[in-house]
Amino acid sequence: MNENQNKAENIQKIAFVSEGAYRGGVERTLVEWIKTIPSEKYEVTLYLMNLEGELLGEFPDFVKIKKILGLSEVVNGTYRNRLKWVFQNSGVTNGLKFIIASFFHKVSHNRGRYYRTLVQSLPTIDYKYDYVISYTMPDSICISYVAENIVGNFKWMWSHIDVGFYKEHELDSMEMEYEKFDKIINVSMAAKKTFDLKYPQLAQKSVMIRNHLDIQNIIKLSLESCNEIDKNITSLLTVARFTYQKGQDIAIEVAKKLVMHGIRFKWYFIGPKADNGYFISFFNAVKQAHLEENIIYLGETDNPYKYMKNCDIYIQPSRFEGYCTTVTEAKILNKPVIMTDVAGAREQIRDGVDGIIVSFSVEDIENKLRKIITDKTFRMILSDNLKKHLYNSDQNFEDIISILKKRDI
Repeated sequence: MNENQNKAENIQKIAFVSEGAYRGGVERTLVEWIKTIPSEKYEVTLYLMNLEGELLGEFPDFVKIKKILGLSEVVNGTYRNRLKWVFQNSGVTNGLKFIIASFFHKVSHNRGRYYRTLVQSLPTIDYKYDYVISYTMPDSICISYVAENIVGNFKWMWSHIDVGFYKEHELDSMEMEYEKFDKIINVSMAAKKTFDLKYPQLAQKSVMIRNHLDIQNIIKLSLESCNEIDKNITSLLTVARFTYQKGQDIAIEVAKKLVMHGIRFKWYFIGPKADNGYFISFFNAVKQAHLEENIIYLGETDNPYKYMKNCDIYIQPSRFEGYCTTVTEAKILNKPVIMTDVAGAREQIRDGVDGIIVSFSVEDIENKLRKIITDKTFRMILSDNLKKHLYNSDQNFEDIISILKKRDI
């Protein structure tokens, strides 16, 4: 056996599965994890439900990126088009199963059973991986796809959000899919605690691993020129996709109160229009409140760090999270942070020391924000305390593999 054959046999195979390569905290951390994988030791394949997204070009060249055949077609679009796809591509039997599953899902809202039926109508991947990772939210059909359609020696599921904030039925029977994973990774201790309480039978599989960030790259990108932030007035910044979860809508009432108290400010927003209806509603309300001079949308960007570096205060008004990546990024750049008391908040911020934690209420956010805007000395203290924090950027995905392969962590 020659040297090249030996190398090929020693290379381990990893498959990541996600919904897309969009501009979001989850997708960004996936890019950062994959960048730490040594290409000479691992073969990496990224399977996407939708072969799209602004971050597609940011994955290293050694990553094979593939679209999952049929997954988007069976779960997205009109019922008629989805049914037509199943009959044409998966046969009459699976078409009938799809009809039955859709009916029972409409009646019972049982997501786990529904997803399992859908993915079983799709072809399995005829390739055995050493490690298969579902890197999505805990309500994603990608979890069922990994559980049912890909073979791996180890299967790991990342859970990027606090499962306690899902509404009734939204996770029904998903635990039947979770059980097929060797480990379930929560990104904060608070999220892990909630998961363990909700699924005590899975607590022995549940672990906590923080997301990886490239600290040096964040600092480097933050030094790029930024002309959009007005230096003559207090600047606030929120970076997040526009969705109900991220809570941008509360900013309108907060801004009204700040204006009423005579506070001069500009609140900048950056992020994709993940929920276009939410985005339109938000800016219609901005116009109705005559806040166009105070609330400003800067669009999407591959480099939010230059805006973080140049703002005065970073604000994260989320309704729920797992562990908010942008808050950590703002902290790395020594920006005072105000964030709502979501999962992970008290692991990220020492309230009153290097940031402010608020309830999700107009009154609390406005009161604390007004204090931090008007008290520049307090703001400087928060920033100085952030400068004393040491961030660890040495962790890589190979370390995570070694940790997760252990039976007990």
